[in-house]
Amino acid sequence: MKITFFFAELFLLDLFTCCHAYPQYPLPDIEDAAFIEDYVRAHNKFRSKVNPPASNMFRMSWDAALAKTAKAWAKKCKFKHNIYLKVPRKVHPTFTPVGENIWTGTATIFSVDTALSDWFNEVSSYNFHTNKCAGMCGHYTQLEDQRLRIMASRFSACMLALLHVCRSAGSYEPPTLPDVGDPKFIEECVQTHNRFRSGVNPPASNMLYMSWDPDLAKTAKAWAKRCLFKHNTYLKDPGQAHPKFTPVGENLWTGSLSVFTVQGAITSWYDEVSAYNYATNKCRGACGHYTQIVWATSYKVGCAVHFCPSVAYSSITNAAHFICNYGPAGNYPVRPYKTGAACSDCNGEQCASQLCQNAERDKVISDSKWRPDWDRPACDEYCITIIALRPLLLVLTILATWLLPKYWSIAPASE
Repeated sequence: MKITFFFAELFLLDLFTCCHAYPQYPLPDIEDAAFIEDYVRAHNKFRSKVNPPASNMFRMSWDAALAKTAKAWAKKCKFKHNIYLKVPRKVHPTFTPVGENIWTGTATIFSVDTALSDWFNEVSSYNFHTNKCAGMCGHYTQLEDQRLRIMASRFSACMLALLHVCRSAGSYEPPTLPDVGDPKFIEECVQTHNRFRSGVNPPASNMLYMSWDPDLAKTAKAWAKRCLFKHNTYLKDPGQAHPKFTPVGENLWTGSLSVFTVQGAITSWYDEVSAYNYATNKCRGACGHYTQIVWATSYKVGCAVHFCPSVAYSSITNAAHFICNYGPAGNYPVRPYKTGAACSDCNGEQCASQLCQNAERDKVISDSKWRPDWDRPACDEYCITIIALRPLLLVLTILATWLLPKYWSIAPASE
């Protein structure tokens, strides 16, 4: 009975921590006057200092209905945009569509200024004169959009995602991390890579479309399961990382399970663009993840994510360990792509979204019989339990062998 009560209490505690904010990190309510003042002040501070200066920037003020929508969606703990933003009267009685920015991070570092600064810092990716982005800049442009006619005299608005503290707010639990065969996971990996490849600056004349490769994904998964923050040691060995490509390229990302998203991880690699100078083909810091993403002749990608209680060579615990492998590998001592008019060096191939596409090359092909020779099944909890029980089972077997004859020898003989 005590054991039953213990598990019942444990279940209720788990349910509480999942569905409620942690008490040690109280987050303000949407009616908190200081919270409202902070958000309005921070938005208008950034809006007032755009460069080049704006001649028609409206003052932004608070809208309670928008805040209700933000809170309702935040409670779902999903790091994805509200699916009702374009549906009339679903998110606001007046505005359709409604804009939205999302920030997710640990409760210990959350502040109004931190979240808004992260959005505003995308200004470095935005070119006002061409109205184009060298990377992500949608959070920044939402902050600065003069078309948001939200006047203090009548309306007020703040496009927020007020993420309350959940055990894994906005992301995955270990059992729900996507497998390498998950169609949505595959689509997100491929689309995110190609979005960045098509938007390089200066533009590329020979950038190939990147498609999925299940065998590269097998290698990514096999290495991710080792929970090591170091590159696969078999990438240059023929047939060890892929049946066709040698060597194979690789990018690694490790972070808290609570903040992992495919787009977030790949974006962190691409953001190394700020350290790379195309003209000199040199880096001011780390930029190898970026150059592999935009390596023109790398046309296959396979990714995997694995839950690791701890990651060797890293201090992160309860981590999502995300790896992408590329074929053919990039990062040779030359520029990652040729610059020029988009697709001008596609050699007659189809041009789509500034990328060279070839139906035959882009087919998803897998060798069902191939897998890395070095990938040996690890001993899981079940395996460990069996190994631990073997001595006990051996002792019980010996006892049974010794006791059973004695029992049968004293049993009364039948006539």
